[in-house]
Amino acid sequence: MSEEIKLKPCPFCGGEAILVESKPGHEGRIWHIVRCRDRRCIGASVNVWEYRPERAAANWNRRAGA
Repeated sequence: MSEEIKLKPCPFCGGEAILVESKPGHEGRIWHIVRCRDRRCIGASVNVWEYRPERAAANWNRRAGA
């Protein structure tokens, strides 16, 4: 990726959000997941899933701070 993806803080706890890759899904495509880094936070279970990391980040950032 040529541009660094920036994530807004978790809208639940204000903690750091992370972008991770999951196992291959449909047609072997990799899912990109954004979630709160703190596993105790509800934001760790309210994930944003997308095939493209940029879209996952955009969707997370759109709801962050709401």
